[in-house]
Amino acid sequence: MTKVADKFFSKHKKVYEKFIENIKSYYHFKNPNVDIKAMKSYKNLYRMRINDYRVVYKLVNGEIKIVSVIAVGSRGQIYNDF
Repeated sequence: MTKVADKFFSKHKKVYEKFIENIKSYYHFKNPNVDIKAMKSYKNLYRMRINDYRVVYKLVNGEIKIVSVIAVGSRGQIYNDF
């Protein structure tokens, strides 16, 4: 996890808890109600919507065991970084 993502999650515990819950729900239980989309023009990058926040993360080798959180931020700000 990047330092920026780690700092954000340390201030926003509920967003972090929801991120973990959604990851488990989507990848382990195949829950279609989790808002995850592949990011266009970026291989293996996905974004998850959690209320007004977006979590951009990467799966390595298609395995959920290694998740790198690239960026976290509000909807208006997060896409400016890409």
